[in-house]
Amino acid sequence: MASSPGNPQDVDVKGHARFLADVLPAEKRYIERRRQAIDPAASLPRPPTAAPSTADGLVGLALSGGGIRSAAFNLGVLQALHRRGVLPSVDYLSTVSGGGWIGAALQALLASDARAPAPFPFATSGEHSSASPALGYLRARAETLVPLGLGGGVRALALLVRGQLLTWSLLLPVVIFLVCASSPLVTVYLDWCFERHGLLLHPPRPGWLPPWQWFTEGSRQLLGLAVAWNALTMVFLSFSRLSPSLRRRLERSSGVALAGALVALVMELQIYVIIRWYHAVMYPPAGHAFPWERVLQVVLAGAVATWLVARFVPYGRQLARPVMLAAALGVSVAVPYATYLVAVSAFLRRYPTADSAGWMTDVLAPSWWPSAALAAFVFAIVLHANRVSLHGFYRGRLSRMFLLRALPPAEGGDGRPGVGSAEAVHLSEINRDGSWAPYALLNAALNLQGVDDASLHGRQCDFFVFSRYFVGSDRVGYCATRDMEALVTDLDLGTAMAVSGAAAAPNMGTYTAGATVSLMTFLNIRLGYWLPHPGRVSPRPVAASGPGRLRWYPAGLTCYLRELLSRIDDHGDLVFLTDGGHLENTGAYELLRRRCAVVIASDAEEDPALAFGGLAALVRYARISLGTEIELDVSALRRDAKGHSAAHAVVGTIRYPAIDGAPAETGTLVYLKATVTGDEDVLIEEYRSRNDDFPHQSTADQVFDEAQFEAYRSLGEHAVGRGTEAGAEALPGWIASLTSRA
Repeated sequence: MASSPGNPQDVDVKGHARFLADVLPAEKRYIERRRQAIDPAASLPRPPTAAPSTADGLVGLALSGGGIRSAAFNLGVLQALHRRGVLPSVDYLSTVSGGGWIGAALQALLASDARAPAPFPFATSGEHSSASPALGYLRARAETLVPLGLGGGVRALALLVRGQLLTWSLLLPVVIFLVCASSPLVTVYLDWCFERHGLLLHPPRPGWLPPWQWFTEGSRQLLGLAVAWNALTMVFLSFSRLSPSLRRRLERSSGVALAGALVALVMELQIYVIIRWYHAVMYPPAGHAFPWERVLQVVLAGAVATWLVARFVPYGRQLARPVMLAAALGVSVAVPYATYLVAVSAFLRRYPTADSAGWMTDVLAPSWWPSAALAAFVFAIVLHANRVSLHGFYRGRLSRMFLLRALPPAEGGDGRPGVGSAEAVHLSEINRDGSWAPYALLNAALNLQGVDDASLHGRQCDFFVFSRYFVGSDRVGYCATRDMEALVTDLDLGTAMAVSGAAAAPNMGTYTAGATVSLMTFLNIRLGYWLPHPGRVSPRPVAASGPGRLRWYPAGLTCYLRELLSRIDDHGDLVFLTDGGHLENTGAYELLRRRCAVVIASDAEEDPALAFGGLAALVRYARISLGTEIELDVSALRRDAKGHSAAHAVVGTIRYPAIDGAPAETGTLVYLKATVTGDEDVLIEEYRSRNDDFPHQSTADQVFDEAQFEAYRSLGEHAVGRGTEAGAEALPGWIASLTSRA
């Protein structure tokens, strides 16, 4: 197995890695070397191979999801922890989504800084904040996560259109099949359609076939069987004594029957749409042409109106987004179907006035049809699934803003060290020896919508982690990160950061909604990532080409159909990953699994009602999956009549169960929340006076101006500095215990 340079013992694994035997010991070895780099006398009190225990004194910091809002808030948290001397005592940095963005920025900067030890890149202590080049870089680019301006907008539009066209090309074989198989193209009634200009365009009258007769015999039988089967299924499902397994099988069979019926119905009813299209384009009424100019006028008018609303109407920026989204949905649905209709119309133009048999021979049996179908099918297969989706675009935007590298003073321009955008930072290059960077855990969701497994508890997904030494999870196994990087050449810190924040996807873990899966897949709203199954990656170097690569190659059509049908599992050579927040949004679960003695959870999720949904999910998963109980009183975080909370943080107790003969243990949970206590500085108060939903503005807002970014950053910094009301004695003692060890 490939090993990390200088640390062969960390990943010296024969076969596939296991969490307790391989993953955790490798992490502990790094943590011990990290502690010794900070303090030569420091070490772990127990061997790295020992079972996880709070006796190791591990400290973990979890940064929650929440997009750019979380990134800005948690930047302030990191700065305050550094200023108080706590950050060097943090052994693990576990992140999700937006928390992973700022976490990746920290890791990339520390990995690229040749100084030993590298200073904290976002430090502001003792100097004006503008003295931190990294902080200035992020502030200047907070609005660029979504490209603005003519140049950026055109480039982004070109990439989006490219992705959409490639996605539609996956459906090209289906379009060809529909053109060939559609009953309007094979029925002998086509003569009547085109010679009389209007079957189904007028009410039935003597001499005309009723609409039902237009359905082929096979379609009528399929529709009848589907209706009958669904009726029987509804009767059976009404009996409450059915076993759950039988109920699931009946529901699935009913869904299959209904899907078949809908396919038949769509194919048969196309005749009406096709004839209307054909006559509108080919035979417009005298003096009239197909109203393309009207379509253009409507589109332009809508675009101008949306811009005016966004520019001049209060809250127009928020209003314009759903309007543009609705327009995009309409266009995205209309364009591919219009393409299909144009294809059919092109064939119908060749229709002669002779009998239908001659037309059918001419159109349905041309010599190039098999070649076209084969070419379309091969093209759909060879397209790379991750390059057809929006993952590449999303990864590029995030990397430009957050994937940074330290520049030598000569390149900084003014004699000070500067920062710039890093082209790529391999996962295996972070947490290098001599660095004080906490060991990074980037959390994602392993989607399993196609798996019928009671152990998932209906979650439809499971946990998955990217880190310096290993990639994987308990369910699918782990492989060395270097082995995965050798197989997947574009896997790096930027990829892991984007996957951890892949919030928009048809299949979204526990939040998967069957009604939107097909629509989001068809519209290519797909940020998820297909990765080789970690448990099936060979623990040896992989050649640049050959069967080893082809075995896991994410074929565009097959992956697309699996997303479209929600038939995603972990049985094959590929797994599908999305936002870690689709399962657990605080990022603290993996820290509990490692039995950290202290867990600091910084929660900046969108929670306007302060319902603590992310915290509740963490408590539930810890109890069910780990047997760990969390005792935490959040009453001090709730709002009073003025909308203020008594605290930004509360301190609770973690109760770890007895395992493998070891006794039960306790740990400390420090839970930070984006709240307003009323004693914030004027910058925060002024911004809140103009934005009532601060600090829980919608995650859909990913374009932060300077004031918005600074308000969230300052709030995170204030939240740590302000401390707590509830547990006020505990927090200073907790900080003192950490700083005394550093």
